[in-house]
Amino acid sequence: MQQDNVHLLLIVFTLAIMIIISVMAAGFYLMKKVILPLLNVREIMLKMSAGELPEVEVGNGKSALVEMKTALHQLREGLQRTSSFAGEIGKSNFNATFQPLSEKDVLGSALLEMRDKLKHAYEQDAIRNWASEGFAQISTILHRNTEDIIQLSDEIICGLVMYIEAQQGVIYLVNDQNANDCHILPVSFFAPDKDTLSLKRIELKEGLIGQVIFSNQKIYLPSINDSHTSLETGISKIEVCDIFIIPLFAGGKVVGAIEIKSTQRILSPKEILLKKFQSLLLQIY
Repeated sequence: MQQDNVHLLLIVFTLAIMIIISVMAAGFYLMKKVILPLLNVREIMLKMSAGELPEVEVGNGKSALVEMKTALHQLREGLQRTSSFAGEIGKSNFNATFQPLSEKDVLGSALLEMRDKLKHAYEQDAIRNWASEGFAQISTILHRNTEDIIQLSDEIICGLVMYIEAQQGVIYLVNDQNANDCHILPVSFFAPDKDTLSLKRIELKEGLIGQVIFSNQKIYLPSINDSHTSLETGISKIEVCDIFIIPLFAGGKVVGAIEIKSTQRILSPKEILLKKFQSLLLQIY
């Protein structure tokens, strides 16, 4: 009987030890596989909520914790790209590329919209500055020569054509001294390959110049094969060029026109300068 009791006690003691070891093993397993990883995730989330971008180690497997860490890793990488993109915008690098985290990425979409608006504002400032600088440079010609109007006009159209990197330019004025014989005269021009203009007189409504002056509307013809067209302006033909003609309007009527030919595209910055240039010419004539 006594031996049976001892044997029973040994069995109970062994089972208790096994239960304790099992609980400790389970606790150790939970600590290593669940609790510590959760605490690590918690620490990462707290740091990210404070604006930090801590390193996130992604493990193997398909558990919920691995998926959480993978999501945090992707979020960190996305925020890192967002931060770098914002830094490039701060450096005025508006051509920097950026891919939002998803179609519903509110922050990324807002940054892209901000980039586009800042880029547009920067480009508009650059255009205005370029046009203002060119206008200022050409305006200085007025202070160098104010006696000879023809020479002054030649220097002004030369300065304008060279500044916008065009090839040819002409200033036309309406001669209405005789009410019965109103016509258009080229008063100044710049063309490196010509000393004189072959066209001495243009009738009202005649050709592109006459149309612009009669209608008070600009004409812009991009990429014209000038040497194979019948378009008559006032200067020599260029194989392929843009033709831009704007009217000079003063005192309630059109008093003339400016013609520019350029082998490069006449884009909005050049057009802005040409419009500012109108007011300068109207101070002379």
